[in-house]
Amino acid sequence: MMRYSPARELVEILEPAYAPCPGFSGACRGVARWKPVLGHVPRGFIGGLGSTDEIEVVILVAEPGNPLVGEKYELGDQLAQTCQHTFRLLNGDGSLFHRNLRYLLDQLFPGLRLRDQLRKAWITETYLCSAPEAAGRVPSDAEKECASRYLGQQLDLLEGLPVIALGDKAYARVRRVPGIRNVTKAYSVARPGCYRRPARASWDAAAKWARALMGASDYSE
Repeated sequence: MMRYSPARELVEILEPAYAPCPGFSGACRGVARWKPVLGHVPRGFIGGLGSTDEIEVVILVAEPGNPLVGEKYELGDQLAQTCQHTFRLLNGDGSLFHRNLRYLLDQLFPGLRLRDQLRKAWITETYLCSAPEAAGRVPSDAEKECASRYLGQQLDLLEGLPVIALGDKAYARVRRVPGIRNVTKAYSVARPGCYRRPARASWDAAAKWARALMGASDYSE
């Protein structure tokens, strides 16, 4: 049976978000929502399906969009449920966002199946919950809260790996994490950024940059 949750070290960082996260009664009060039956939980991250030693690149996006119709999370291992949901979307059931993300993964790891690409990549949100309005602004205090609890810890764990930040919000948030390095910016894989003419070229360039740092071979051989 396939495992969808990431490596143990990443799970340990992210599990407190399902306690639920103390931020829901702190800086994220009125911003983030904890409503599992309506799909509102921290979510959107995927990858690290082997050990952390196998991860070669970190991909950052802004935050998850609004839950899909019928999306909900039951009592139990909600982190694993969210990862399974995100894997299914990337595996063909998703939106333009997911198709563009698959394109980037294919440039990073050509010739590999999705599950093998996701052993080598860690994809995570710079803010783990949906914004109050889809693609809208998240207050800076809430961004800092989430970065302190989760994003910074993930990047510390994966220190030294190339980091691709997709879009202005993801890039701005990661640049505020102390000690961050090896970061490049590319266009968002979500709308409206993904419709810009230079978007695909920016994903190609980011993949080329990361592969050079990874010392990657041609995985299709």
